[in-house]
Amino acid sequence: MNNSVSNRGVCGLFWDLENTPVTGDVAVATTNLKKELSKYGYLQSCRAYADLSRITAKTREHLHGLGIALTDVPGHRKEAADKAMIVDMFTFALDNSSPATIVLISGDGDFSTCLSRLRDRGYHIILIHPNKPQLSNVLMSAANQSFAWTDIQAKTIIQGTNTNNNVFQQQQQQQQ
Repeated sequence: MNNSVSNRGVCGLFWDLENTPVTGDVAVATTNLKKELSKYGYLQSCRAYADLSRITAKTREHLHGLGIALTDVPGHRKEAADKAMIVDMFTFALDNSSPATIVLISGDGDFSTCLSRLRDRGYHIILIHPNKPQLSNVLMSAANQSFAWTDIQAKTIIQGTNTNNNVFQQQQQQQQ
Protein backbone atom coordinates (compact mmCIF):
# COMPACT_ATOMS: atom_id res chain seq x y z
CA MET A 1 0.00 0.00 0.00
CA ASN A 2 1.18 3.51 -0.76
CA ASN A 3 2.41 5.04 2.54
CA SER A 4 1.43 8.56 1.55
CA VAL A 5 -2.19 7.46 1.23
CA SER A 6 -2.25 5.33 4.38
CA ASN A 7 -0.79 8.19 6.44
CA ARG A 8 -3.60 10.50 5.41
CA GLY A 9 -6.48 8.41 6.72
CA VAL A 10 -9.90 8.58 5.18
CA CYS A 11 -11.62 11.00 2.86
CA GLY A 12 -15.25 12.08 2.68
CA LEU A 13 -16.80 13.72 -0.38
CA PHE A 14 -19.85 15.98 -0.15
CA TRP A 15 -21.12 17.28 -3.49
CA ASP A 16 -23.70 20.01 -4.07
CA LEU A 17 -24.88 18.87 -7.51
CA GLU A 18 -27.16 21.85 -8.01
CA ASN A 19 -24.39 24.36 -7.31
CA THR A 20 -21.66 22.45 -9.14
CA PRO A 21 -23.19 20.16 -11.77
CA VAL A 22 -21.39 17.88 -14.17
CA THR A 23 -21.28 19.66 -17.51
CA GLY A 24 -19.59 16.94 -19.55
CA ASP A 25 -19.30 13.18 -19.41
CA VAL A 26 -20.46 12.11 -15.93
CA ALA A 27 -18.44 8.90 -15.90
CA VAL A 28 -15.20 10.63 -16.93
CA ALA A 29 -15.65 13.53 -14.50
CA THR A 30 -16.48 11.26 -11.57
CA THR A 31 -13.67 8.83 -12.36
CA ASN A 32 -11.18 11.73 -12.54
CA LEU A 33 -12.52 13.10 -9.28
CA LYS A 34 -12.25 9.81 -7.40
CA LYS A 35 -8.77 9.15 -8.80
CA GLU A 36 -7.52 12.55 -7.66
CA LEU A 37 -9.11 12.25 -4.23
CA SER A 38 -7.58 8.83 -3.63
CA LYS A 39 -4.29 10.71 -3.10
CA TYR A 40 -5.73 12.10 0.12
CA GLY A 41 -6.81 8.82 1.66
CA TYR A 42 -9.34 6.05 1.38
CA LEU A 43 -12.55 7.51 -0.07
CA GLN A 44 -14.91 6.26 2.60
CA SER A 45 -17.97 8.41 1.98
CA CYS A 46 -19.16 9.81 -1.35
CA ARG A 47 -22.43 11.71 -1.28
CA ALA A 48 -24.16 14.03 -3.73
CA TYR A 49 -27.13 16.24 -2.89
CA ALA A 50 -29.81 17.59 -5.23
CA ASP A 51 -33.46 17.66 -6.09
CA LEU A 52 -33.18 14.40 -8.01
CA SER A 53 -36.23 15.22 -10.10
CA ARG A 54 -34.00 17.85 -11.78
CA ILE A 55 -31.16 15.42 -12.52
CA THR A 56 -31.38 13.24 -15.62
CA ALA A 57 -31.87 9.51 -15.16
CA LYS A 58 -28.62 8.86 -17.03
CA THR A 59 -26.65 11.14 -14.68
CA ARG A 60 -28.24 9.50 -11.61
CA GLU A 61 -27.46 6.06 -13.01
CA HIS A 62 -23.82 6.95 -13.69
CA LEU A 63 -23.30 8.53 -10.26
CA HIS A 64 -24.90 5.60 -8.48
CA GLY A 65 -22.91 3.12 -10.55
CA LEU A 66 -19.69 4.91 -9.64
CA GLY A 67 -20.39 4.68 -5.92
CA ILE A 68 -21.78 8.16 -5.30
CA ALA A 69 -24.71 7.97 -2.86
CA LEU A 70 -27.46 10.31 -3.99
CA THR A 71 -29.42 12.28 -1.41
CA ASP A 72 -32.73 13.59 -2.69
CA VAL A 73 -33.42 17.08 -1.41
CA PRO A 74 -36.73 18.28 -2.88
CA GLY A 75 -36.57 21.84 -4.19
CA HIS A 76 -39.44 23.21 -2.15
CA ARG A 77 -37.34 23.43 1.04
CA LYS A 78 -34.97 26.42 1.13
CA GLU A 79 -31.36 25.50 1.95
CA ALA A 80 -32.35 21.88 2.66
CA ALA A 81 -29.37 20.53 0.71
CA ASP A 82 -26.96 22.82 2.59
CA LYS A 83 -28.30 21.67 5.95
CA ALA A 84 -28.14 18.00 4.97
CA MET A 85 -24.56 18.42 3.76
CA ILE A 86 -23.45 20.19 6.94
CA VAL A 87 -24.99 17.48 9.12
CA ASP A 88 -23.29 14.78 7.02
CA MET A 89 -19.90 16.55 7.12
CA PHE A 90 -20.02 16.83 10.91
CA THR A 91 -21.21 13.22 11.21
CA PHE A 92 -18.24 12.18 9.06
CA ALA A 93 -15.95 14.19 11.38
CA LEU A 94 -17.44 12.53 14.47
CA ASP A 95 -16.91 9.08 12.94
CA ASN A 96 -13.39 9.82 11.63
CA SER A 97 -10.81 11.60 13.73
CA SER A 98 -8.27 13.88 12.10
CA PRO A 99 -6.19 13.63 10.05
CA ALA A 100 -9.04 12.92 7.70
CA THR A 101 -9.86 14.82 4.54
CA ILE A 102 -13.21 16.45 3.86
CA VAL A 103 -13.96 17.43 0.29
CA LEU A 104 -16.74 19.86 -0.52
CA ILE A 105 -17.84 20.40 -4.09
CA SER A 106 -19.76 23.66 -4.03
CA GLY A 107 -19.38 27.37 -4.45
CA ASP A 108 -21.91 28.27 -1.78
CA GLY A 109 -20.45 30.67 0.78
CA ASP A 110 -22.85 29.33 3.42
CA PHE A 111 -20.37 26.49 4.01
CA SER A 112 -17.55 28.83 5.13
CA THR A 113 -18.14 28.53 8.87
CA CYS A 114 -18.57 24.76 8.73
CA LEU A 115 -15.33 24.30 6.78
CA SER A 116 -13.43 26.71 9.04
CA ARG A 117 -14.52 24.84 12.17
CA LEU A 118 -13.54 21.49 10.70
CA ARG A 119 -10.18 22.86 9.53
CA ASP A 120 -9.52 24.32 12.99
CA ARG A 121 -10.02 20.81 14.40
CA GLY A 122 -7.31 19.34 12.21
CA TYR A 123 -9.27 18.12 9.21
CA HIS A 124 -7.76 18.69 5.81
CA ILE A 125 -10.35 20.61 3.77
CA ILE A 126 -10.45 20.53 -0.01
CA LEU A 127 -12.87 22.81 -1.82
CA ILE A 128 -13.79 22.08 -5.41
CA HIS A 129 -15.69 25.06 -6.73
CA PRO A 130 -17.36 26.28 -9.90
CA ASN A 131 -15.58 29.00 -11.84
CA LYS A 132 -17.63 31.95 -10.66
CA PRO A 133 -16.40 35.52 -10.40
CA GLN A 134 -18.59 36.04 -7.33
CA LEU A 135 -17.11 33.06 -5.44
CA SER A 136 -16.69 33.94 -1.77
CA ASN A 137 -13.13 34.67 -0.64
CA VAL A 138 -14.17 33.55 2.84
CA LEU A 139 -15.19 30.16 1.44
CA MET A 140 -11.89 29.85 -0.43
CA SER A 141 -9.85 30.74 2.67
CA ALA A 142 -11.68 28.12 4.76
CA ALA A 143 -10.06 25.35 2.71
CA ASN A 144 -6.52 24.02 2.83
CA GLN A 145 -6.66 23.53 -0.92
CA SER A 146 -9.08 24.50 -3.64
CA PHE A 147 -9.54 23.48 -7.23
CA ALA A 148 -11.83 24.65 -10.00
CA TRP A 149 -14.44 22.07 -11.00
CA THR A 150 -13.61 22.61 -14.66
CA ASP A 151 -10.04 21.49 -13.92
CA ILE A 152 -11.29 18.29 -12.30
CA GLN A 153 -13.42 17.56 -15.34
CA ALA A 154 -10.44 18.34 -17.59
CA LYS A 155 -8.10 16.25 -15.37
CA THR A 156 -5.50 18.99 -14.92
CA ILE A 157 -4.91 18.92 -11.17
CA ILE A 158 -2.65 15.89 -11.12
CA GLN A 159 0.34 17.86 -9.82
CA GLY A 160 -1.75 20.09 -7.53
CA THR A 161 -0.88 23.19 -9.54
CA ASN A 162 -4.21 24.85 -8.87
CA THR A 163 -4.00 24.89 -5.09
CA ASN A 164 -4.51 28.05 -3.09
CA ASN A 165 -2.59 26.65 -0.17
CA ASN A 166 0.22 24.15 -0.71
CA VAL A 167 0.97 23.74 3.01
CA PHE A 168 -0.56 20.26 3.16
CA GLN A 169 1.40 19.06 0.14
CA GLN A 170 4.64 20.48 1.60
CA GLN A 171 3.97 18.73 4.93
CA GLN A 172 3.34 15.45 3.15
CA GLN A 173 6.54 15.77 1.13
CA GLN A 174 8.56 16.46 4.30
CA GLN A 175 7.12 13.29 5.92
CA GLN A 176 8.22 11.10 3.00
